[in-house]
Amino acid sequence: MTKFIPGLELSKGYYRDVVGPLLAEHYPQLNHAAALAGGGSDVLGFDTEASMDHDWGPRMQLFLPDGSGGDLKREIEDFLRMNLPFTYCGFSTHFYSKPNEKQVKLMQETDTHPVNHLIEVTEPKRFVKRRIGLDASRLLTEREWLSISQNRFLEAVAGKVFHDEVGLGAIRKRIEWYPREIWIFLMGCVWWRFRRWERAMGHSGVFGDDLGATVLAARITRDIMRLSFLMERQYAPYSKWFGPSFARLPCASILSPHLDAFVHAERWQTRDEAYAKVIATMIEMHNALEITFVKEAQVKQVGKRPFRIIHSDKIARALFRYVESPYLSGLFHRGITGNIDLITDNIDVALSASLDGKILEMFEPQEGQEVQSPEPGG
Repeated sequence: MTKFIPGLELSKGYYRDVVGPLLAEHYPQLNHAAALAGGGSDVLGFDTEASMDHDWGPRMQLFLPDGSGGDLKREIEDFLRMNLPFTYCGFSTHFYSKPNEKQVKLMQETDTHPVNHLIEVTEPKRFVKRRIGLDASRLLTEREWLSISQNRFLEAVAGKVFHDEVGLGAIRKRIEWYPREIWIFLMGCVWWRFRRWERAMGHSGVFGDDLGATVLAARITRDIMRLSFLMERQYAPYSKWFGPSFARLPCASILSPHLDAFVHAERWQTRDEAYAKVIATMIEMHNALEITFVKEAQVKQVGKRPFRIIHSDKIARALFRYVESPYLSGLFHRGITGNIDLITDNIDVALSASLDGKILEMFEPQEGQEVQSPEPGG
């Protein structure tokens, strides 16, 4: 077996050594971009030797100028089929579709042209719209920002761009992070969620419902991780890569040991102690953002009950004071506290683009309420 090479490295070399020179020789006037983006473990840098069994190999996206048209796209695709080498770095450049799963591509040796390559020839606007379901060359509305899962945004902006003469980087930059008020709103919504979970977790532990308390601790842990992604201004992927991506966050080295102790505690008293350390760390991270400041990072007892909580609703309300948008405030007062990721954990929704189904209808503004199109970048 050919020695494994990380997909991003393989793709970059494939463009540098093969695809780029072919275009320079035969299409010297063609402005284009090249990248490895979209979905896949290789795009996120999590690919291993096990990833080589499907949808992996010498592949990339080749971007033509927006508005190039289908004829040029087909011409470039056919040119590559007839001119690409049969292998690169020992890996076949030829792919076939897995039986009964046409969308799954597998490497296959060949010594005859045409090569069924895995180079997606597209355009920047078309590529991004396919990922998020919307035209990102314009400002997205608040409603649209909330309707798109973080995983879909991540597919549009993750990976690496190797060459860019057509504005690929510019359109990716427009959606690389949330507008400031939406970012603050989402952090407030996660803090708001804790007020339900932490009380119920404490009740379950005292009542002797260890399984129920563990389930609630896991819910809180997931939301702590979600909040960490927001604080670090990084989109969170769907569940398959959620944990590994969290481990790469700067805060994970400090937070992970506390979360591990919290979610694996065998007694509610031990979990209560671990929760206090988790919250203290999150408060430090919160204060470092310099939006609002929490003076006391200590969890406290609820009356005479033996378990402790943070009163996270106060932190949420403090954040919401920095949200001036009538639309976002209106959503909160209607009980819609978050974006699509916080409303449902259905993976099919996380993997679908914004306009698949009726996701946007969930974020319909009230009659007479104006929906703004804020500048991105929190």
